[in-house]
Amino acid sequence: MPFLPFLPNDDKGIKDAATDCCVQLISADLGHLLKQDAKSFWSTVLNDTSLHVCIDSYLRFKRRGHDRRADDVQGTSAAEQQLARRVLMVLMRMVTSYEDGKGAPPDAERARCLYDRWLLDVPKLLDVAALYGPANPRLVSQFLSSVFTLQPQYKGDVQGIVPPLIANLGSVLQQATAAARAASRGDAAAFASLCDDGTYMLDVCATLGAFVSCYPAGAALLLAPGPGSLIGALTEVHDQLLPLLLRHIKSSASAPSASATSSTSSVGAV
Repeated sequence: MPFLPFLPNDDKGIKDAATDCCVQLISADLGHLLKQDAKSFWSTVLNDTSLHVCIDSYLRFKRRGHDRRADDVQGTSAAEQQLARRVLMVLMRMVTSYEDGKGAPPDAERARCLYDRWLLDVPKLLDVAALYGPANPRLVSQFLSSVFTLQPQYKGDVQGIVPPLIANLGSVLQQATAAARAASRGDAAAFASLCDDGTYMLDVCATLGAFVSCYPAGAALLLAPGPGSLIGALTEVHDQLLPLLLRHIKSSASAPSASATSSTSSVGAV
């Protein structure tokens, strides 16, 4: 039986019995995988693409604690908590060496497979830091250190995300400035877009912060000499985007909306 993907609707927590059942199924399958011996575990990891989709979808779609609807993340069911642990344990088992000689590939082969088959990549590493770092910094630090020790090529990939990230931050700032002008004329859709830009900024800051907190050497990778300055781009967006949000939130305070309420929490967090 293939592993089920984790979909956005599977993140409704204890409020939805059907999605909780799906979470239990995914968790049970991962639990079975973790009980397998090293040879069987690695055979599944290397050959079962449904496992790759399952892990990738969980890391992408699981809401972070800093998300706009963070209250939905709190009070999760026992099945969700168990699934979160098992996803991290599968990832930890993939990068640790304690099973060498017991059926697991040797370090060099494991490093090649993880990298060449895209079992891990920088977006996944950032997702792990954002999801697990705030509550489990020591374990995530161990995971990230193991990844970069096992496969140093990921260090170059971290440096490689900086130029497109800087460009994207510049685009967000331009979009937010245009949205602010339209919002000042009473355009509700533009105000919602402005709030989304603030939410994006919060996610970027929280994710990079979690990554660097758990893997301090990552700061040197992100700030390595190259085209543009990540610190400069983050500072520019922070200094220009937050005033735009605050101005329009204050102007809409007399008629609060769901967008205004959610954006207020995003601004405070940033």
